[in-house]
Amino acid sequence: MTSEQPPKPGKPGPEVPDQPRDLGEASPVAEGRARGERASAWEGMDWVGSWSLAGAVTAGMLVLSIGPIVGWTSTGVIVSGVAAVVFAVLFGWREATFPTPLVPTAYWRRRNFMFPMGTKFLTSFAYFGGFFLFPLLMEQVYGYSVSQVGFVSVARPLIFAVSAPIAGYMTVRTGERTSTLFGTGSLLVSMVLFATLAPTSGLAIIVVALALSGLGMGVSMPATSATMSNELAESEYGVMSAAQLLSAQVGEVMGIQLVLTVQESIARRDGLANVHHSTALLHSFSVPFWVGAGAAALAVGCALFIRPLTRHARAPRLVAETP
Repeated sequence: MTSEQPPKPGKPGPEVPDQPRDLGEASPVAEGRARGERASAWEGMDWVGSWSLAGAVTAGMLVLSIGPIVGWTSTGVIVSGVAAVVFAVLFGWREATFPTPLVPTAYWRRRNFMFPMGTKFLTSFAYFGGFFLFPLLMEQVYGYSVSQVGFVSVARPLIFAVSAPIAGYMTVRTGERTSTLFGTGSLLVSMVLFATLAPTSGLAIIVVALALSGLGMGVSMPATSATMSNELAESEYGVMSAAQLLSAQVGEVMGIQLVLTVQESIARRDGLANVHHSTALLHSFSVPFWVGAGAAALAVGCALFIRPLTRHARAPRLVAETP
């Protein structure tokens, strides 16, 4: 009868290789984990970066909110604008110098990390700006009731929900870059259709524009997430998720506030602030939709700079990253 014998002293077993580091330097937090260091839940938290970013966004949104009401040269608007710039500069400096920033500077040099993140920001800007602008357009220009607007608006989230799962398969078959281009292109066409609506435009063209908007977001989001995932090791997925959420939410807030500010400013300038159910308001909606179209066009530009990565090129890497 035989039994397993423990390894003799001086003859260690086979050495297990460390997890390979992927495409550049790992973050200090990841390096600490690789050395077996146990960190607290808040260790390395970039408090200055977080609060400076929040301050910049808040001050910038305040400018857009009160500008049309109190005037763009008022003291409150100027002070808020200066604060937004100061906080933005502080955020940039902090991210470039802090050991564990919100978005590590090593990622800034990664083409397939920064361009997808820019795409997320710009598509969120255009999509959510149009999302909030559309109900006002239908009520104030075309005279739709709240219930009618809600019924028509279903086209956008419905297409988004249906296309998102299909987009995953499409991304695998055609590649992340192609899917991102298709999604951002669809969103661009949607914004252009909204911007060129005429007083006599029928409901069919509006539904098509809504559907293209939902399709664009549903297709582009999985593709950009997959592109960013392929740039990082599994241990860095938390940073990637935070960066995605950061860019998308800042884009949402800026898009919503900016297009509503543009619409309100034009309506006030034309003396139509208190006018409802009038096609005279259509111009005040066309301009902010063109702003959304501009953001969508920039998103297409970001998608063009994403480096294609075929499935067979990714396969060896996935095997190498498997523990």
